[in-house]
Amino acid sequence: MVKTGSINMAKAIRRIGHRSGQARKMTFYRDPIEAKDDYGVETDVIATGNEGLTIPNIDAFIAPIVTSSDSFTRAGHTVIGSATLYIPSLSTIKKNVLGINSVGNTTARLSSFNELESKDILYDMEKIIFSDDTPDDDSNTSVDTYTLTANTPCFEGDRLQFKVTDDDGTNKITTVKLNASGGKYLTWTFHDSDNFDDGKYHIVDLPLSGVSASDKAYYIYVPSTGEVLIKEVEATLGSSFDIKDIDGETNTLTNVVITSNGTGMTTKDLRIYKAGEWRIENIKEYRDEYMELGCTKIRGERGSRRRAY
Repeated sequence: MVKTGSINMAKAIRRIGHRSGQARKMTFYRDPIEAKDDYGVETDVIATGNEGLTIPNIDAFIAPIVTSSDSFTRAGHTVIGSATLYIPSLSTIKKNVLGINSVGNTTARLSSFNELESKDILYDMEKIIFSDDTPDDDSNTSVDTYTLTANTPCFEGDRLQFKVTDDDGTNKITTVKLNASGGKYLTWTFHDSDNFDDGKYHIVDLPLSGVSASDKAYYIYVPSTGEVLIKEVEATLGSSFDIKDIDGETNTLTNVVITSNGTGMTTKDLRIYKAGEWRIENIKEYRDEYMELGCTKIRGERGSRRRAY
């Protein structure tokens, strides 16, 4: 409930979005936390309940200070920037994630997301490389295929996002596979348990660039009641797949195939996009109204170098 005289930041950002591209939908990301041994040294084991967090669809208004600055370092040119981001209060974000309605019937809980921290990341859809609102065969099936336009250059693609639901709420996504020319592929294999239902569309956002075999990614599954589950996906690469090689000429990306363990799956709004990575440096929290974030943009190498190297 918004008090009289308060700022409904989520609503304000959505209205601004009709007139300005500075209103964005962002994906929150936090690295997993590794457990420590008896000597205080981090191990390769992820601490229970501290898996990585990936939360898409966060409303944000970005007020750029420096959008892009090219710096020369020992490792080569890097592109950085800085900006102030305005986002709704944490309680509003959690309610949007959990799908709590006006009468508060949903009782799902997200106990691992209680505050923003410095060095958390917000990914912005800086540039959409490929988009398709519906799969090739738009029906409740167990396999949805999105065929890319011929000669689409995907070397700038950082992440993949799509929405999914199920007509009976008992199925699960098994794999998301990107097929490229020359037998190259990237497959994300999902956790072996129910991971989407018919209560709402679930947004899945996965990395594409810098992925190695056996890398882990995370997404959240929001049930109708109980604790929100952080699910794990694992990468498998075929023939040394690297998204930076997909120039649309010598190497091409053929399609994206999303597979379920049973019929009834519906997917939509698939996007392959170049991500603007905004790292949170400082936070001003106006409690139940909104948060003001001082962020640094981390781009890494210049875009022209991706294709060259």
